[in-house]
Amino acid sequence: MFFEGWSPFAKAMDAANLYDPYTGRYGKARTRKSDSGTDIFIQLEVGETLTIASGSSSPEEFPYREQGSQPISLQGQWKISFESGGPVLPDPFESDSLVYWTDMDAAGYRDFSGTATYSLSFDRPEVQAGRWLLRLDSVRSSAELVLNGELLGTVIGPAYVVEFDGELLKENNVLEIKVANLMANRIAYMDRSGIFWKKFYNINFAARRRENAKNNIFDASHWTPRPSGVKGKVTLTALK
Repeated sequence: MFFEGWSPFAKAMDAANLYDPYTGRYGKARTRKSDSGTDIFIQLEVGETLTIASGSSSPEEFPYREQGSQPISLQGQWKISFESGGPVLPDPFESDSLVYWTDMDAAGYRDFSGTATYSLSFDRPEVQAGRWLLRLDSVRSSAELVLNGELLGTVIGPAYVVEFDGELLKENNVLEIKVANLMANRIAYMDRSGIFWKKFYNINFAARRRENAKNNIFDASHWTPRPSGVKGKVTLTALK
């Protein structure tokens, strides 16, 4: 959590509501009176936004995330397979830790733009909880999170977290992280390979940055591979 605590507002409010436009969470905020006005209890992830509305309060409490256990790091053998994209589909591989596919020492991985699936089998945690928080350290660039065939949500950053119902956890589970990267790596490959892709009629494909210009036309042949995939830890945290 990037910030958790009481935030002062220079206005006295009898009640306030919080709304999370990204997840749709909504409800009555925790408030307390202060000398300057009203303090509101806020939890924010990196880059997260909450809307605060004063006035009549919601009958439901805002669903704050209260940690019920220490984060549990998911361990095991990750299987990485490539679903769609190009210039070619790289060979699948396995890893005992999460790595960007562009860290693989082969051009087929570094040039690839498209979608890959990272999958892991794991046992149900011993901790019992009605709600869980799934957190990924780093995703490049976006991912769908699927648990036992059920879509948990799509994460686009800068914080890669999703909350889900504990009933989705079974004795034996399969987590799938379906990652899509940007087109930059494939564009660089096509420019290096002399593949004509700037198929526009009566337009000069100019470069916005001087370092990306070649003969006054956009060129990405000098680009280094943009990190792509998932890296770091994946953790489960029981919520109260």
